[in-house]
Amino acid sequence: MKMVRIVCVAVIASFVIAALPKTTWAEGTPVSVDLRAAIDRAAAQSVAEARDTSSPFPGSRPAARAKQSMGGGGGSMMMVWTVVGTLTGLATTYFVVKEMRKQTERAAEGQ
Repeated sequence: MKMVRIVCVAVIASFVIAALPKTTWAEGTPVSVDLRAAIDRAAAQSVAEARDTSSPFPGSRPAARAKQSMGGGGGSMMMVWTVVGTLTGLATTYFVVKEMRKQTERAAEGQ
């Protein structure tokens, strides 16, 4: 039971710390950012980079593109790790639900 309290406190503390604004942790005066202007600058920069990197003759180098896309392999291991992760998540969920039921039953008996 003591371990459960420690874990709960750690989880709640991490949520609170993540929810605090950065200005709380920063020293000095907070800097205000114009969100709309920042989005406009990022969009303009993205368009400029896309124009610089695009080829004037699309499809002129299919061999180079095919060579880059050749990754191959790893598909079966990815499937194994996906299954392992899914089973781990399901087992953890089952365990947590079982513990919650036990705690609920204990609380109901105490009343």
